[in-house]
Amino acid sequence: MFKVEWEKQSLDSFYKKMEKLIKGLPENTKLGVEDALGNTQEKALDNKRGKRDKKMIPIEVVDFSKNQVVGRVYTDKDLFSYAPFLEFGTGTKAELSHIGKTKTFIASGYRYWFLPVDKVDRAFSPERIINIGGELFYIMFATQPYPFMRPASFSSREENANLVDERIGKFLTEVLK
Repeated sequence: MFKVEWEKQSLDSFYKKMEKLIKGLPENTKLGVEDALGNTQEKALDNKRGKRDKKMIPIEVVDFSKNQVVGRVYTDKDLFSYAPFLEFGTGTKAELSHIGKTKTFIASGYRYWFLPVDKVDRAFSPERIINIGGELFYIMFATQPYPFMRPASFSSREENANLVDERIGKFLTEVLK
């Protein structure tokens, strides 16, 4: 026969620790995901050619519920509208085949494309400006891809998992002292 006795003070301490764990674990998981998102953002900025502005590659937690934390690292289409061209290349040097056809690309044979002047954060040669329907565009030529987002996400997977583990581990260590 077994006889089990509990010291009330120890039991109260146990309940307080469990309550603190239940309340704090979701928030610390969210903080770990934010650490991981920031890490991926930094790697993407390191890989990116040109200006290193965090506003161009923002991060956000899109879902924070009882069962999950979902975040994303993305490119801001207003500040960095040319991100897909940089990531995948353009024209004849594009990494992937073109989806569909436009009159512009049919006529040019994929050798050039047009970039709205107001979407670029730097000036190209004025000789490359063309007016199409009252709007100014730069004539852009085929460029090879310079991936920055895909390498950042693939190279940081294990490191990001470790960042989340580290954040949760610190929390558990603090609570269970």
